[in-house]
Amino acid sequence: MVAVYTALKQQLPAHVEYINLSEPYETNWPNTRIVCALQQAELETEPVHGMTSLARAGAFLRSLDADLIPQTYGVGKLKRILLLSEVFDVVEHRSHAASRPITLYRSKPGSRLKTE
Repeated sequence: MVAVYTALKQQLPAHVEYINLSEPYETNWPNTRIVCALQQAELETEPVHGMTSLARAGAFLRSLDADLIPQTYGVGKLKRILLLSEVFDVVEHRSHAASRPITLYRSKPGSRLKTE
């Protein structure tokens, strides 16, 4: 059965999102709307230390589409999508030792959104 799903997944056109709600790590993340929107947020939001604030990206996603949420993809948090997709470098940044960390991310080289 797994072989059948794998074969079918490989035959999907690039514009089709494959979402596996029960096993999110099986989702074809680079082709999902949410990953593309997170990459678009890199271009549209003010950078923090050369990276994108996940909080700002979340606000950007909500401005695009209120239904563009991680739960649609079987995931509870945007940060989990950053990690599962393997498309982004993710760091926790503290402006000083006593501050709460903020999550920053950027697309890994070779996985950047094409802008033409």
